[in-house]
Amino acid sequence: MKKQTGGSSSYLSNPSNMKKQRDFIENIQDVYDAAGSTSKLAYALGVHQVTVEGWRRAGIPLKYWDRLFKLYMITPAELYSVSQKCRKAITNPSKCSRR
Repeated sequence: MKKQTGGSSSYLSNPSNMKKQRDFIENIQDVYDAAGSTSKLAYALGVHQVTVEGWRRAGIPLKYWDRLFKLYMITPAELYSVSQKCRKAITNPSKCSRR
C-alpha cells in the first residue's frame, strides 16, 4: 500500500480512524483491512459477511461506493480499480488480493 494524505470531517469523526495518512487501496484485501475485517465491513454496511467476501470474485457493487467513501475515505477511483482487478482475477486470482 502507498501512503495518501488528507482527511474529512466524517472520516475524522470516528476516533478509531483518526490518523493523518491513509494507505492507497490497491486490492480487495486493502478494503477489508481499512475496515478491520470482512465481518466489521459487513456490519458497517448492514450486509452478510458472505456478501462482502464475494466481492473478491465479483468486485464491489456500485451501490456501496458512497458508504465506503464516507466510512473509510476510499475514493471512487480506488473502488473502480479494485473492482476491475477482482473481475479480471477470475482467471488469475493473485491479481485481486494478497492472499
